[in-house]
Amino acid sequence: MKPRAGLVALLVLASVAGCVNNTPPTLRGGAFAAFRARAPLAGDEHLVFAPSEDASFLGRVLLAPYVTTRPLADQLAPNPCADALVDVEPRPVPGDVIEDAEVLSPDAARAAGAPGASHVYYRFDVRTRVEKAATKAYAACCQSASCGVGYVRSATLGEGEITLARETAPGDPADVAFDEGPRPLELTRVERRHVRGYVAFALGGQGALPPSADAAEPERAGGATYDAESIEVRESTRNRDHFELCTKKRCITENEFIRRYANRTGSHELDDFLRDRSPQMRATGVVLGSLGLLAAAVGVVILATDNPAGPDRRVPAVGGIMLGIAVPTLAPGLALLGAPYDGWTDEHLFTKSEARRFVERYNRALRSEGAARGVSSR
Repeated sequence: MKPRAGLVALLVLASVAGCVNNTPPTLRGGAFAAFRARAPLAGDEHLVFAPSEDASFLGRVLLAPYVTTRPLADQLAPNPCADALVDVEPRPVPGDVIEDAEVLSPDAARAAGAPGASHVYYRFDVRTRVEKAATKAYAACCQSASCGVGYVRSATLGEGEITLARETAPGDPADVAFDEGPRPLELTRVERRHVRGYVAFALGGQGALPPSADAAEPERAGGATYDAESIEVRESTRNRDHFELCTKKRCITENEFIRRYANRTGSHELDDFLRDRSPQMRATGVVLGSLGLLAAAVGVVILATDNPAGPDRRVPAVGGIMLGIAVPTLAPGLALLGAPYDGWTDEHLFTKSEARRFVERYNRALRSEGAARGVSSR
């Protein structure tokens, strides 16, 4: 019996070792850009899409809301009250970096020659800022003269890149990613430009600039379907590193999210993360169950071959002991064999940062479906 028992144990351990996949999962899609920290323009500054190193536009007036993708010089006019402006000493800004992305409307993207673009991404090393300040005489002059929506009060000289980009589709490479705000933003470059010159300006004299004419409308959700099927990353109130993936009604396992992601987006970039979440529990169940069956078999054999007329009555006692061992060993073994393949809703191979990215990609696909249904129903 001992050689057989040893063989059974070896077979069980070999099968358990073969069932557990310890290889770290990998993404099957494109490049996965690291999150960057946003360093946007100041609240009153506006991006110059085609910057120039000529600062002569300083002090000129803007007659209508600024359109980012049109040359700034084409939108400016002489300032009838320029004599009432005074130069401010240039401010050096060593080490200052500006980096962010702005939404681009479809019309503006077409005007820029990149109809697939949805954002303008920019990153500049700032060299200096120049400025003209208004005097009391300027306000008085503009009451009788046309000073437009404001004059170019300051300009920022810098060097870097301005890039037309689109939101990264599932499975595609992401060149830039931000994770500050309600939703992560991932962008794939469409057209990249290296620039040097006055990359941003601010208005003065007439109050805040009205909204840009090329600003896109906020993205709308896809109605009832979106409300029911959209997913959020819900943090634990006790530990922000612990999270769950939840719809409005319930939280789902990571495996369930991966299946929904593939069905919704058509991308299989997450397929390697679809893993048995209870392999160790199931392996332990195999071992315990096998030991329980072995103990039961040994007990049955001992009792079946016992000779009641034999002088040694310890043999049936051993058989009873083996059966007694079999029951408490086999029961938990069978229970562990039923451990859920998908695991629990708070078990993850994703980091929280990765989960936020993929949830946003999933929800964006869901919003696109809703928008398409809205168009087709008109």
